[in-house]
Amino acid sequence: MGNGGTNTQYSYGSTSNQLTQVSGSQVNTIQSDANGSITNNVNNQFAYDARGRMVSAQTAIGAVQYQINALGQRVLKVTPNGTTVFNYDQGGKLIGESTGTKGADYIYLNDIPVAVAQH
Repeated sequence: MGNGGTNTQYSYGSTSNQLTQVSGSQVNTIQSDANGSITNNVNNQFAYDARGRMVSAQTAIGAVQYQINALGQRVLKVTPNGTTVFNYDQGGKLIGESTGTKGADYIYLNDIPVAVAQH
């Protein structure tokens, strides 16, 4: 690559299309579980429930926890910066989220999201 740029190379597993390494100016190895979900990408660690849904992450901002309901919907996110509650309609569409001080309502037209009302 010219102009002082850096080449980035992506490596994949020999028996899958699973990303295992990214290299360029530095090499980052990516670890995955048996389901193919990324569990570690050098800077972040992720944990999943038995159904493969992310339930926690350790990131630059700290620990993040997710609560999933029986329908598989993420209903709660807890971070060092606060808690977010997610709301769904009877059809399973995300219709809103709230932190207690801020919120957003998602507006649909014929099942297509068309607007977000911040409050």
